[in-house]
This record gives sequence, structure tokens and C-alpha cells, in this order.
Amino acid sequence: MQKEFITTKDLYEAGLYLSLGFVLDKIEVIKENNHLTSQINISGEGIRKKQLDYLNGEATVNIIQFRRNLKHLKALVYAEQRKVKKQGGNQ
Repeated sequence: MQKEFITTKDLYEAGLYLSLGFVLDKIEVIKENNHLTSQINISGEGIRKKQLDYLNGEATVNIIQFRRNLKHLKALVYAEQRKVKKQGGNQ
């Protein structure tokens, strides 16, 4: 079976997937309109179905897990952005 993955810039969407047990593969910092933004790559079996649920407003998650995962994800994203700023460019 081929590995399923998604890429998103939406921290809330990514936090949902992490709360559902999917795997954070990579955070890529990019420069967009003179601002740093991040693309988050997440993978796991069935993630595309969960993405459709999210986009259709039908996703459900344990709110405590979601809150913890979102806080952790934000810390990771901001740390990556700080690294890029410190290097004076973008990846």
C-alpha cells in the first residue's frame, strides 16, 4: 500500500491530524509575500479521508489532545521559523 500524506499550512488542520495519531514528517519554512510561512507534511493510512472530513466540517477529535498537539506544533513551527530567520533566508 502506498503511503498517504498531505501538506497544509493550516496549524489547526495539522493539529487535528496529530491528535488522530497521524505522523508529522516535516515542517518546511518558505518565504511568501515577504513573510515566513510553514508547510506541514503529515502522513498515515487514511489521512486523505480525514482531510475530507475536516474540509467538510465533519471532523471530530478529543479537545484536550487537540489543544496539546496544537501547542506543541506551534512551538515546532515557530522554532523552525526562528532558525531560518537566524540563517538570514528561507529554506
